[in-house]
Formats: sequence, structure tokens, C-alpha cells
Amino acid sequence: MMKSLILILSFIIISSSSQNLLTINFVSKMSHSTLIKKKTENVTYHINNSTKGFLPKKYFNLILNDLIKNKFECSPKKIIYNNKVYDTIHCLRTRFVDIHAIKLYFNFNNYSIYYTDMELFERKNMNYTFVFYSRNDIKEIVLPGKLIKRKINKIDKIIRELTGEENNDNKENKNENDKNEKNDNNNQNKKNSGKSGIGWLGVCFIILLSVVIMYILFVWFRYYRRKKYQNPSFYYKITEEMFEDITPIE
Repeated sequence: MMKSLILILSFIIISSSSQNLLTINFVSKMSHSTLIKKKTENVTYHINNSTKGFLPKKYFNLILNDLIKNKFECSPKKIIYNNKVYDTIHCLRTRFVDIHAIKLYFNFNNYSIYYTDMELFERKNMNYTFVFYSRNDIKEIVLPGKLIKRKINKIDKIIRELTGEENNDNKENKNENDKNEKNDNNNQNKKNSGKSGIGWLGVCFIILLSVVIMYILFVWFRYYRRKKYQNPSFYYKITEEMFEDITPIE
């Protein structure tokens, strides 16, 4: 209930006509900010329900020039959106610049909304495409509503933590996790007990089998020896030649 109320109030605040868009700042590297829109410029804005935004050509060109000036591998790109041709920015990620430093700030009367590189660019491998489009006939600023919702969700999480609602949810989740972990441990112990019984039975069987084999070998060895000495073929035969080789005693 509280989360829904926060979302509704946040959209009312952002969409309210009393909230004027004062300035826009673009950050492309640490400790460097470019003023895209001045306070004296009266430009209207609205919020759509998309991940795509729109900028007047003037502001779009300022962002593109700032990226090129600061050594980003960026260039203008034509793209078709809703059966219309727009200009956007295509960038390649390189090791010479830090694309994670990029941020775009929209400063209103009472608050600011900023987008990071993760929200400003659609990524595919090493290719980055700017989510804001532009044309010569665009005169107002359109903010992508789905990106704003992400910001509101972050604000909502902070409020939930401050009000203790987040802690209650964490306790419930922790209790549920502990319960599941206990059940898993019990099941694992049962499995281990079953495996242990089977293991001891196998060991006993192997010992018994070894004793039987050793007994069979012992009986066979005794039988072989007895048969060997009872068979006359195993003895030498005494012949006359053997007597002739004997030295007589004087």
C-alpha cells in the first residue's frame, strides 16, 4: 500500500506543472560538467511511458559535441523509430575513456533526476546507442517514464528502510530462509543416514567375501600339497647307475 502511494505521489510531483525544468547538466568525465540547458531558456517537457526520450536538436548537439571533445568514440547515427527517422548517438567502448562516468542531470525546482550510462545507453557487445533521439522539428523535452520509475523505486527503497518496513520484510525473508534451510538440512541428514547404512552393509559383505575366498584358497593349497606327496611320480627312481656313482667306504 505504501509503495503504491509513493509511486502515485512521485508521478504527481514530477508531472506537476509547478515543477519547472530549470537546467540540464551533462557529465562525461569526473569533475567536468557541461550546461546543456540554462535557467533562462523556457522549454516545456513531459513524460512518456517508454525507455526512449527526445531532445531538441540544440541540446542533442551539445551532448554529442561534449562526448567527441572528451575523446569518446562517438558519432551521430540515423535510426528509425515509430516509422520516423531520428538522430541518435552511437559510441564504442574503449579503454581510453571511462563511459561509466557519464551522467545526465535534469534539475527541477525541488529535486533532480539523473541517469547513468547504464540507463542512457542501450548496449550490445561494445556498441552503445543513446536512448534520447532528436529531430529538427522537436521543440520540447520528453523524458522516458520507465527510467524515471527506476529512480522512484530506488527512492521507495530508501523510504522503506527509514520507516522500518524494509527491516520487517528482511526479517520475514530471513525467517523463511532459515525455515527452508532447516528443512534442507533435515532432508540431507536423512539422505546421509541412508547412504551410511548401505555403506556399512557393503563393507561387511566385502569382509565376509574376503574370508570365504581366503578359506577356499587355504583348503585348496592343503589338498594340493597332500596330493603332490602321495603321487610317486614326484619322487626320483633309484637306478643301478646311481649306485655306481657312490664312492665305496674303505
